[in-house]
Amino acid sequence: MKWVLPYLIPILLSGCGPLYYLTESSEHKKIRNSGYELCHILSCGPEALENAFGHLDINKTQEEIGKEIQDLDRTHYRDIMSLVSHDFTRITCPLELFNYCRSQGLIVQKVEYESLSPKDVAIILLKGRDPISDWHWISWPTHNREGIENFFNENTKIISTHLLIKQGGNK
Repeated sequence: MKWVLPYLIPILLSGCGPLYYLTESSEHKKIRNSGYELCHILSCGPEALENAFGHLDINKTQEEIGKEIQDLDRTHYRDIMSLVSHDFTRITCPLELFNYCRSQGLIVQKVEYESLSPKDVAIILLKGRDPISDWHWISWPTHNREGIENFFNENTKIISTHLLIKQGGNK
């Protein structure tokens, strides 16, 4: 029993994140074993970019985008934060999202949400009531103003809005 304690304490103190892998699906395990985090691939950051890219005639799937974002990550912060909670693997930080867009030849320009026109393509960061878990990337014009402004019901706050512009201009 004495030899179990040194191994058990770090697991217990690290939060529930590592316990997730005991019940993960075979698909998740396959993706993770190839070096990627499936929960991030399926998260709102890659999804919002897939939607926005479609309006810019950039044909990339959510899976491709999620993997490429993870390939560009040099800090592995999702892996570290997942020791506390596996939910942290879904995070796409603004800077890494913007850097990824730039790596695709796009100009990222911060604008006021109210200034968006129907011809614009943008990604928008939303925040809800919970300061830790209620964050969401969403795209314009994929989603209309009502859907964006009410994503977290009456608790929705628009944190930032960023136009995505192709080099040489959008359509």
